[in-house]
Amino acid sequence: MEVFWRLGYEGTPMTDLTAAMGIASPSLYTAFGSKEALFRQAVEHYRETEGREIRGGVEQAGSAHDAIENYYVTVQQGMLIQVRDGASHRDLEAVTQAALAAWPARGRE
Repeated sequence: MEVFWRLGYEGTPMTDLTAAMGIASPSLYTAFGSKEALFRQAVEHYRETEGREIRGGVEQAGSAHDAIENYYVTVQQGMLIQVRDGASHRDLEAVTQAALAAWPARGRE
């Protein structure tokens, strides 16, 4: 995720990804199939790991209003960092989709 964050999805060359992962290009394609598949899996992994902290903060909020406010303030701050670092519209859409997917199911009812 760090390489994608730093360079944006479109601006991230495969050579930077393989260097960051410490693997050869054929290994990346064997494991993930494509840059897009790697990105999607990285977002999902981030959602499952880092998203736990976000969900924990939401679940500990005093009210539903506080939970929603805390969650979206956190998402907004993350997106502002992405914009500052040159994220494309597509990158921001991916962040938005990950944020929506990370919201606890009981919060959507």
